[in-house]
Amino acid sequence: MVNMYGAKITLTPVGPIADEEDAIQRLWDYFRVLYKNGQILDNYEVIRADTGFMAFVTMTADDALDEKYGNVYVRDYLERVEQIFVVSSEILGENVNHDDGCVCERPSWYFLEATFFQSDSPVLCGDCGETRSLVTLPHLFDEDEHYSILGWVDAYNCVNKLWFEGLWDRFTSRQLGQADSQLSKWGLEICGELEKLTGARSYYALWHRTLTPPVQCPVCGSVWLPVKVGERTFVRCEGCRLVSETK
Repeated sequence: MVNMYGAKITLTPVGPIADEEDAIQRLWDYFRVLYKNGQILDNYEVIRADTGFMAFVTMTADDALDEKYGNVYVRDYLERVEQIFVVSSEILGENVNHDDGCVCERPSWYFLEATFFQSDSPVLCGDCGETRSLVTLPHLFDEDEHYSILGWVDAYNCVNKLWFEGLWDRFTSRQLGQADSQLSKWGLEICGELEKLTGARSYYALWHRTLTPPVQCPVCGSVWLPVKVGERTFVRCEGCRLVSETK
C-alpha cells in the first residue's frame, strides 16, 4: 500500500526580503496550486521561522513533490517562489491520520466516493478499495489541474455535513441519494470523463443509509450485481455506472 507522508518544506531567503507580504502571498499561491494539482492535501501549514519560513504538508504519495508531477501552474508559482527563497524538502514520516492508498499498477475500474471526514482523493480503486492518488490520474475536461474532482468533493462534503448535523431534509437526502440530483449528475460526468481518459470503467457511488440486496437500479430498473471491493461489499449497475455499498 502507498502511505501518505508528512513533509517539511524549508524556504530560506536568498537575501533580504523587501516585501514580506508579497513573499508570503507567493508561498500561499504555490501551496494552493500543489493542492489543486493533487500533490498535497489541503491541511498544509506555513510557519515563520528565524531563518525564513517552513511549511508542513501531507503528500499524496512519497514522491508527490517530484518535478514530473508539476503542471503549468506548479512550475510557474515555484519559479516565483524561487526568486525569493531556496526551496528544500524533507520527508518526516508516515501521516497516520490518513489511510493507505492504492498501488495497483493498472486498476480495472474506479469509483467516485466521498465521505464527510475524508480529505484525500475521492477516486477509489475498484480492485483493492483504496484511494487512488490524484497525481496518478489524468486531468479531466482539458483542465490543467484537478479542479473538477476537488470542486465536486468540496460540494459533496458540504451537503454531507449538513445531513450529519441533523438537516435531514428533502434537499440533502436528494442530493446524496438520488441519481438525478445535481450533485450526482456532476459526479457521473466526472466518472464518464475519467473512464474516457483512463480506459477503466468508472462508477459513481450513490449514498444510501440502508441497502440490502437484491436492489433494483433507480435509473434503468435492472437488478444491481454484487461485487466485493477489499473488505467491503457493493452492488452496481454496469449500464448506468452506479455503485452503492450494502449494509
